[in-house]
Amino acid sequence: MSVVAQVAALCLNGAALLFGIAAVYSIASPGPVAEWIRTGVFGAYAVNVPVGVAGLSVGLFVKRGAAWLRAACVALSLIVISLPVVANLIFWWHTQRS
Repeated sequence: MSVVAQVAALCLNGAALLFGIAAVYSIASPGPVAEWIRTGVFGAYAVNVPVGVAGLSVGLFVKRGAAWLRAACVALSLIVISLPVVANLIFWWHTQRS
């Protein structure tokens, strides 16, 4: 059962990684109208932090299963959790420039 939880956490973290990369990209290149750029930051925090924390808890607390799956869960979760911070830094940089 623990391998199933680790694989499910990896799949959810993979989807959150794609969402976070899309949010960071939309903030980095907002286009001609940048009124709604702040929603990308909020969306990144709302999606990536809970999924990343869930994946990190699965990676740290589920001791059964493959060790490489645990390591992958922890590594991917840390990347997923860091994406909203990157999005927020890019947003701050955009607001300081203009």
